Amino acid sequence: MKTKRLSNIEIEVMNVFWDTEEPLAATDIPKINPELNVNTVQATVRGLLKKSLIKVADIVYHNTVLTRAYLPEISRDEYWANQLEIEAINKPSFLAALIHQEEDLQLLEKLEELIKEQKEKLLAAK
Repeated sequence: MKTKRLSNIEIEVMNVFWDTEEPLAATDIPKINPELNVNTVQATVRGLLKKSLIKVADIVYHNTVLTRAYLPEISRDEYWANQLEIEAINKPSFLAALIHQEEDLQLLEKLEELIKEQKEKLLAAK
């Protein structure tokens, strides 16, 4: 799924969804991230729903009112990988720059392991 670049507020709201495992109502989001205004969040949630980036997961009581609870339809990793595709970034150059700047040995080992796993998957699929 090709996803256009999200605005900063859309990314902030999506970050709350991505960091939370259970469905959230729009009114829950400012409680988790107090920097977000409930009115702005409600408008943003409507936009994310139209873009099919979130889905209605449940209808729940919130105090005495029935409200929709949402879950993300796309993971954080999928979104950012998609943005690399849209921007037509040269993947080898991008990854090389990322690796050359990284100073965390454990993270580099994790990247190495992920590359090895992906290579094995691709070889097994042939």
